[in-house]
Amino acid sequence: MGNELQGKVCIVTGAGSGIGAAGARRFAAAGGRVVAADVAEDAAKAIAAEVGGLAAPTDVADEESVARLVAITLEQYGRLDVLWANAGIAGNRAPCADHATQDWERVLHVNLTGVFFSLRAALRPMIEAKSGALLATASVAGLQPSGGSPAYHVAKAGVVMLVQHVANAYGSLGIRANAICPGLTDTPILDPFAQAAGGREVLFDYLRPRIPLRRAALPEEIAEVATFLASDAASYLNGAAVPVDGGFLVT
Repeated sequence: MGNELQGKVCIVTGAGSGIGAAGARRFAAAGGRVVAADVAEDAAKAIAAEVGGLAAPTDVADEESVARLVAITLEQYGRLDVLWANAGIAGNRAPCADHATQDWERVLHVNLTGVFFSLRAALRPMIEAKSGALLATASVAGLQPSGGSPAYHVAKAGVVMLVQHVANAYGSLGIRANAICPGLTDTPILDPFAQAAGGREVLFDYLRPRIPLRRAALPEEIAEVATFLASDAASYLNGAAVPVDGGFLVT
């Protein structure tokens, strides 16, 4: 691991577990000063302590909470170079006719409006600085539909379009925005689906044949892609939706 993010101030939302935790660790290993944001305060504190960063309990579905996150970061470090809007929830897997209104609204509010709040809050200091890298966790579910989880699909597709809007609107100011689209990834967000399927291995055995690499991703593999996108090595990459899916979308 090098110093790809040396001295850069990096916010990661949803940093308490899974992809976000892996991202916080990788950003710190790359020399970044990490602000670990998570709705679970103890989890945020644990990751921040591990990486020598700052913990910021944050509910991305609450715009005031997100505004405080950015304000705290600026107060502590005086700048913001990278924001990874990673926080999200799975919601319930049910087709459209059976999808409860409250499930639809909750998933959209966290997974799409929460990303909007995060990008908007980060853009303000980045516009002033005329520099910054914005990332958002979308999903292959935002690029290809399935028969379940309509709210999740719509939210993640919206994240891709939101990121592309930001890339278009603010690229001339030196601000880049890209979306990461993970495929099947071994994180706690899969727990309810694994339980319903009869266990994690049962779920993975069902899904592996659709993935050319025949395995789930590790969170650390998603974090590697995020580190590249956040770094100056990706200085001409803007508005992309990058699948990290083991080839799922080509099957």
